[in-house]
This record gives sequence, C-alpha cells and structure tokens, in this order.
Amino acid sequence: MSSKNVIDLRGGGSRPAPQPTLDLPRPRERPNKRKSPVRSRRRRTRLIIAFILLILVGGVAYGVSWASYLPRYSVSTITVGGSNTVPAKLIYDYVETQLYTGIHPFLSKDNIFLYNPGALEREIVGFFPRIASASVSRSSLLATAVTVTVQERQPFALWCSDTAETDCYEMDDTGFIFAQAPAVSNAATASNMSVASSTIVTTVASDTATSTTSISPAPTVSVPQAPKQYVFFGGIGTSTQLSASSTASTTTSLKSPIGQTFVGAHVPGILALLQMLGQAGYTPTGATVENAQDFWVPLTQGFYIKASFGEDPENIVSNLQLVLSSDSLAGKTDQLEYVDLRFGDRVYYKLQGAAETQSPSK
Repeated sequence: MSSKNVIDLRGGGSRPAPQPTLDLPRPRERPNKRKSPVRSRRRRTRLIIAFILLILVGGVAYGVSWASYLPRYSVSTITVGGSNTVPAKLIYDYVETQLYTGIHPFLSKDNIFLYNPGALEREIVGFFPRIASASVSRSSLLATAVTVTVQERQPFALWCSDTAETDCYEMDDTGFIFAQAPAVSNAATASNMSVASSTIVTTVASDTATSTTSISPAPTVSVPQAPKQYVFFGGIGTSTQLSASSTASTTTSLKSPIGQTFVGAHVPGILALLQMLGQAGYTPTGATVENAQDFWVPLTQGFYIKASFGEDPENIVSNLQLVLSSDSLAGKTDQLEYVDLRFGDRVYYKLQGAAETQSPSK
C-alpha cells in the first residue's frame, strides 16, 4: 500500500500551520421597513393629547383675558383727594389714561385685581413734581371705586438762577425744586406792605335760578409781611456761580431746574446752620453754593460768612461769635465784608476796602 494515502493519527507527524484569518466587517443588516402598529398608535395618541391640552390652555387663557375685562371687575370710579394747587381734574385725567390706555392688552389694566397701585403711585409722583406722595386704594376687596390721595410739596424757600431774583423756583425743605415761583417784585417781598383786599359777593336768585357776581371794595388793611423766604443760588449742575468779589455772576445755560435737588445730601447741614444762626441772633437770607466744597451765607447784618460742607454748624456759629466779640472787630461789624470760617480755628475776615486779615487764634 502506498504511504501517500496514509494519515498518521499518532501525532508524530507534522501538521500544517494554521493560516491567519482576517476579521472582515459584517454586512449591515437592512432595517425593517415595517412599523410597529403599537408604536404608531402610541405616537398618534400623544399627538391627540398634546392637541387637546393646547386647546384647553388656549381656552383657559382666553377665558382669563375675557374675565379681566368684565365690568364687574373693572375700575368704575376714580376719586381724587388732597390736591390743592394741582387741579384734581388733572390728576384724574392722568390716572384715567394710565388705566385706559386705548389699547387692548391680554389682561385689562383697569381690573381691580390686576392693576398695580404701587406703580400708579410712583407714576403720579414722577409726573407731577409738585406732588410729594400719592396713595391709591380701594375700600374693600370687590370695590370698583379707586381713591387717589395726594400730598403736595410745601414751598419752603426759593432757588434762583440769577442774583436779581427774576427767575426763581419754589423749593421744599428737602431741597427739591418743583415749580416756577410766582413773579413778585423784590421790594414787595422784602418789606412790609399794605394790602388792599376786595370782597367777592355772590347772590343767587332762587326764583330764576340765576347767579350774579359783584366785587365790592374793602377798606385798606395794613398787613405785616412775614420775613422774606430763604433764597438759594447755585448747587444744581450748571447754574449761577458768584465770583470771588460777590458782585458779578456768571450764568450758564439751564433749561429748567424743576425736578432737581439743591446740593443733594448737603441740604440738612445748610438748614441746620441757618437755624443756629437765627437762634444766635443773626438773620441769614439763604445760601449761595460756590463749588462742590464751599458755600456762602449772606446775613441781613450786612456781611456774609464762608463755610464748607460737612462742617459742624455749632462750631461754625461758635467761631463766628468769638470773632465778632474779639477786640479786632469790636464796633466794626457794620464795616465787615465777610468772615471766612472754612478753616476750623483759623478764621479770616475782611473789612470793606481792606485786605483779608486772620483773626487771633483762640
């Protein structure tokens, strides 16, 4: 037998070496184009639910918008109180325009549950400079009547743009400038004057329902005039600044000071100084701001004092009294031009026609 056809199973013979194999990528399986019926039904159900929810949300939103315009929940009456100088009709018209804007927003602005009384109060104060505060309220939860109560600013002093006091504005005790001052001659406001008053008599004829008005002169009565108001200059951005000689002024362009505050946070300090000067027997007429640090206070005694912001008013008045009682100025008060109190215990003064002199230290 030929050995070619014999296979040795004893393992003694040599085996052929294994051939290396290559890992070839498997062919991608074709996706199954058939959709699952269950998955399709779920998707269709979700779309239907989303559509129904969208309709419900839209319906609820429309209902809320429609309900906000119901007359029973809308402001029907506006009452204005507390106004004196500002006409109540003007405040009423402004509030009405804020509630009824002429447009149709999603929610009604005049709905008693949705209107914003706090914002309305701020808008009133911002629109009317003469009004210091406003209160908007209703008597009960379902009340449709709104009450607007305002408090007007009270004139405390004048702020003038020039030393001639021809362009002056009313200012309250916080330094806020809120209105143009009435045109009154300086001579009339600075001195006492006789006021001729007249009585207005109105007679109503009951049978004809007509009224007649007549003016009859009243006797002239001498009325003592109150002391002149404080008058302030400068201190609000671009304004009147007095020169060092206090006889000339430079006026820059100023559209309107209404709505601005005189010297800002320094108002309490100036007013405290004016009050203490009055208690000490002097009569200040106001103040003129020279720059961001210094101001002047004219006195009816014929001279003025120079001071700085932030100084203790009590120390300023004390130093002034010491200087005026010194031997250097005894009997010379009427000759004084100014007293400079800006440097603490080092006080300077100037007599008319003389050079500035330092007062002897304490």
